[in-house]
Amino acid sequence: MTKIDPRRSVPARRDLVEGGLGGVNVLNPGEVRPLSELAAGQPQHVGYLISCPGCGAELSIYTAGPRQFHGESGDLDARTLSFDAPITHDCGWAGHLHLGIFVPV
Repeated sequence: MTKIDPRRSVPARRDLVEGGLGGVNVLNPGEVRPLSELAAGQPQHVGYLISCPGCGAELSIYTAGPRQFHGESGDLDARTLSFDAPITHDCGWAGHLHLGIFVPV
């Protein structure tokens, strides 16, 4: 269990499920996984699942499609991903993802 820290600043990192898709997934604050949904039978990028920087809980961030709330720019793997809207969570963490870093406000 991750200790809650509403002031934590961490780099965004691609979440790699240990052992492949059937393996154990231990979420650490700041881990990010692309989120896709089927549209016309094809997977479409709609956002990201992130591990809350403050507590490690999984959050859905929609950057495309009918549930879009955040816009995105940059690239996750190049560590330049940014969202244009703030992120908040019940643990008390509130901030932004800017140029690959989760920064509290």
